[in-house]
Amino acid sequence: MKLSFYIACLLILSGSLILKYSINKNIFSFSNNDKSEMPKPVEGEENARLRELYNGLRHKAAPEVVWQQLEMENARQLTAMLRQTQASFANGAINGTWEEKGATNQTGSIRAVDYVPSVNNIYTLSTGGTLWKSSLGSGFWNVLNQNMRFDPKLIRAFSKVGGGVRILLSTNNNIYYSDNEGQTVTASAGITYPIGWVGNYVAQLIRLNDAGNTIYCLTRPWSSSPWGARFWLYRSTNEGQSFTKIYEFNSGNDNMLSLCNPYNTTALYAADIETSPGNISFYTIDNSSVTLTGTYPIGGTNNNCVLKGTSVAGVTTLYALINNNKLYRSLDIGMSWNIQSTLPENAWSKMNVSPSNP
Repeated sequence: MKLSFYIACLLILSGSLILKYSINKNIFSFSNNDKSEMPKPVEGEENARLRELYNGLRHKAAPEVVWQQLEMENARQLTAMLRQTQASFANGAINGTWEEKGATNQTGSIRAVDYVPSVNNIYTLSTGGTLWKSSLGSGFWNVLNQNMRFDPKLIRAFSKVGGGVRILLSTNNNIYYSDNEGQTVTASAGITYPIGWVGNYVAQLIRLNDAGNTIYCLTRPWSSSPWGARFWLYRSTNEGQSFTKIYEFNSGNDNMLSLCNPYNTTALYAADIETSPGNISFYTIDNSSVTLTGTYPIGGTNNNCVLKGTSVAGVTTLYALINNNKLYRSLDIGMSWNIQSTLPENAWSKMNVSPSNP
């Protein structure tokens, strides 16, 4: 009798498993040729009701308060605040106008800007390499070119000798010029790189405020002879359409050489802290001639140099920021340097000088 009972239980269990497998197979089995998607779950009315109840519990308020209306009002006020252009801080001590800038809400720094007084326009590049223009005082910026990605550290804009505005930009390790507000750009001729090296780049671009808009371009290629990174200096006498190499410096490490055209002058100088370690090697650049005019000891191990200057009442004042924290001054065109101060925090390889009050 016990045996008959066990056999009956086994049959019932087997039948249940077969039935369950048959149902599951009919519902969920798909052949290899079936390309349909798995059915998406549906929340259902009960779960939706429970979700609404949960949201209500999260927003506890007095019985007469409708939290949904408060949420809508908060969103309206936030939108109005974001659109607000006037802002006041410190109990009215600081007032300002906020305006959103940048390509497609892209954040970042502005590292290069130029101003053309004859047309009262400012030209700049955003971090993503987009070219922008604004009429000074207008409060508006217009995109000129976002089809190409330009180097955000280099831009020059100026009135051409024959009229119109020329913009000089850099991309693909070359200089490009535009005479139609950046709508089209043309590659300048003459700049070369002997070795296809990933470290090649355009380091600086300087325009002298002389009669012919002389342009100087500093590049950092890998030299084939002598073998190694070197700074090369190019000069253009046709407003950037073509360049001619005029000098090769002995230094080539990043940020170890800096060019400077002091405000209110048409002079050009270079400071080099690599060729002679522990010294500032100072060069005077006159047309196509580059001359080492002084080597002054400052001591220490130096790995960053920024040179700036201005001329007021016939006196040229030069500043050299070394290692991003030591500020030196020269009043004799680089023949000697005196330390002025040590910054409490390192600068970001950036420095400038007042054109009228050095």
